[in-house]
Amino acid sequence: MPYYNTINKKIIITIIIFFVFLALYYLHFLMPIEKMLALFFHPVQTEIVQHGANINKNLKAISISKNKLIKQVVELQSEINDLNIQLLKLQNASEENQELKNMLNFKNNNNYKLLTGEIVYKNNLELEKSIMINLGSKDGVRKNDAVIVGGGMLIGKVIKVSPYQSLARLTIDNKSNILATLENAPYTVSGVIQGFQGTNLSFNYIPKNIAIIPKQKIITNGLQENLPPNLFLGQITQLLENENNIFNSALVETPYNIEDLKIVGIIAISSPAN
Repeated sequence: MPYYNTINKKIIITIIIFFVFLALYYLHFLMPIEKMLALFFHPVQTEIVQHGANINKNLKAISISKNKLIKQVVELQSEINDLNIQLLKLQNASEENQELKNMLNFKNNNNYKLLTGEIVYKNNLELEKSIMINLGSKDGVRKNDAVIVGGGMLIGKVIKVSPYQSLARLTIDNKSNILATLENAPYTVSGVIQGFQGTNLSFNYIPKNIAIIPKQKIITNGLQENLPPNLFLGQITQLLENENNIFNSALVETPYNIEDLKIVGIIAISSPAN
């Protein structure tokens, strides 16, 4: 009981003090104390407000700097993309110049009329591998003319000619047939190069008595219409022997990729050399 009496007394005293302060407040007896407290806390309050304003100002500046940085990054990325495009154009121009230089050297080393043109369309379907060239009969192109790249690499034959364009069937086309022989061979008739699965070449009808080994180079033998000798066709990768056949066959690596072809040369055998 004494413990509870003590608690009750404290509660009663607290309530009395509260009502006393409440009465003093409404009677304005606490106004001098309020003024003193206001004078004391005003500088602190002002400093807190100023500090908060500075924080907001700094946060705003940081936000602006971040936006500027993001904008600069976007601008720099755009400049990098433009530089990459320019670099790619320069690389393409360099490759085309080298290609033209190789063709010029081939022309100077051979007594052929060589026409240089650009590929305007590529047909890379499974059943047809061909290219359209911006040279035609007006330029001296004829059917069966050889189409080359680089320093004498045969990639196909012209199969259709219009006044200003010509269609060439690539050697990798399954319908392509090129009479060929081995480089530095003492004979001319060795076999036929044909398209194989649309990506490589097959060297077929090779007589059994002809030795075939990997990495041997295959060239044209000059016995086919409008196809001069010694044009590079590819390199043997594997011999396919069959005891039941009277001929051997070999797989030949294609020396070009249709996707990389841009500039080609047409050997106009039927036209006079210049």
